[in-house]
Amino acid sequence: MSTPTTTRRAARLSQRLVRMPADHPLVAIWPQFDWQPGCTSDAIDTAWIASGLASGPGVPVSITTIKTGPHRTVYRLENARGVFFIKHFHPVGWFNWLKHFVRPTRAEHERELALWLTSRGIRTIAPLAVGRRRHHGSPCESLLVMPAIAGLPLDESCREVSGRLHGPQRANWRQTLARALGRCLGELHRVGGDHRDLHAGNVLVEMTATDPRLHLIDLQALRRERSLSVGATLQNLANFHQYFVGESTRSDRHRFWQAYLAARAQGRPARSQRTMLEWLALSLGLGWPLVRGGEPRDELESVPGVLEARLVEQARQGWDRADRAWKRGNRHVRRLKSGRQRLRGEATLPVDWLQSVVEVPEQLFAPDHVVQFCKNSGRCRVALVRLPVNGTERALCVKSVVAGRWLARWLDGWRLSLVRRAWETGHALLRRRIDTPRPLLCVEVPRPGGTRGYLVTEWIENTETAQKGVTESLPRWPGSDQTSWLASRGRQLASMLRRFHACGFDHRDLKLANLLVSRSLGDPRVWLLDLDGVRRWRRLPRQRAVQNLARLEVSCRVQGVTSASLRLRFLQHYLAGSGEDWREWWNWVGEAGRRKVSQNQRRNRPIS
Repeated sequence: MSTPTTTRRAARLSQRLVRMPADHPLVAIWPQFDWQPGCTSDAIDTAWIASGLASGPGVPVSITTIKTGPHRTVYRLENARGVFFIKHFHPVGWFNWLKHFVRPTRAEHERELALWLTSRGIRTIAPLAVGRRRHHGSPCESLLVMPAIAGLPLDESCREVSGRLHGPQRANWRQTLARALGRCLGELHRVGGDHRDLHAGNVLVEMTATDPRLHLIDLQALRRERSLSVGATLQNLANFHQYFVGESTRSDRHRFWQAYLAARAQGRPARSQRTMLEWLALSLGLGWPLVRGGEPRDELESVPGVLEARLVEQARQGWDRADRAWKRGNRHVRRLKSGRQRLRGEATLPVDWLQSVVEVPEQLFAPDHVVQFCKNSGRCRVALVRLPVNGTERALCVKSVVAGRWLARWLDGWRLSLVRRAWETGHALLRRRIDTPRPLLCVEVPRPGGTRGYLVTEWIENTETAQKGVTESLPRWPGSDQTSWLASRGRQLASMLRRFHACGFDHRDLKLANLLVSRSLGDPRVWLLDLDGVRRWRRLPRQRAVQNLARLEVSCRVQGVTSASLRLRFLQHYLAGSGEDWREWWNWVGEAGRRKVSQNQRRNRPIS
């Protein structure tokens, strides 16, 4: 329990620490919070006071919103003394109001979990202060103030290093990271930590001179158990494995399992790693009694492979559950109607603006909002616009489309419309860490001639289509920069397509015009466009993956990218870790590409 002195001290310091701009929403409510110190140790509190984190008068402050949602908002505060994060928990509903009469606030709960992990040697956040605000007697609203950790989320770190390091340096980094992840998760499970939202975004990677340091964040879903069960272990690993489906190699996974089993068996007898494998194998019902000790060695060593297969299957099941919940509509989806017109949008968007859009969706194409039209025909319009949303001008991409054929228009009454399918597919791809512009809302307007749909996605600044990049931007650069541009985008695209296909998707019209790339030479990211051609399979047939690669190869040849060495490196990167023979794929893709060219020539259709 904190004493009155430490409570008053924390209140004063928190007010001095956060000197925000006068027009920020937190300014008005900040004095209404009752403050507690972030740590229970007086020594830590004293060190915090002596560190001089508090800003003095006149010190410039920058505060930005990092993440927002129905139940919490995260702010990033930067001043002359450092960088801090503020988590503002604002749960709604009578149940949450009633619950906090008897339970700690979410900020207090996360502080206790952070202290528990730190006491067991697991790196995590270091809370500075906790604030509570009462509503009709219930302290259901709370704030958590913590210093920023000098690192990137795991997914961002992987993308950053993938574009920066090459050859042996990149291989060494992958090996080191795989072992560090194995140790981190093994230690977490050894002490009984059950993180039910364990994904790549909740692990921060801090690079050091030797090994990367991993920090666990977002501890709201962490549960403390006396001993972690088999089901909880597999579910944690399956959630975490979702990011690495199609990304990691067999060597990466082998190093991860070695480090994980060693960390989890720490402090136990020497045979604990083998016993751990036997325990996990029995839990999967593999059909042979490993614990009796008379089994062939290769069978025991095959357990990690079986576990990986089970984790991949559980990852697919988790994605499918999330897809079904999103399709039904959960707390992250806002559904509105105006007559027969229907809208689905992200819950973070203001309701008033969404209501005005569902009533008059054509306002999205108002002349004073349109920056430029990318496509303008009777069936389909695509425009880059700037719209005032919640008092802030946002850059967006708006698409309006109606089915072209009479049969497709008739079927719109019995199936999802084009924009609704693009809405569902876009979020399904993002859920699987496949880059595409984020869909923000879709509107369906039923009409006698077919449903007219409107889709609004984010506009990614400083980008262009890969077709325009190859034909217009690339020739202006020196030869060495051209090679670097093609190599970096090729690696990123191969990695994305490997994951795209591993997750059961294919794109029937995968061409350079349907890919978005950054104009910056040092940014190798690639985004997928035109999701009308994306189809999901329970298990993707090989010929569909071959067709996708063949369509991409034909498009590259038409645009002048004919280097055989680039194609070979792309194919080897695409097949990395799969054990497939690149020579067979080279022949399959080449044959499929020749068939595509011949088919278009017979039909007198151009290839782009």
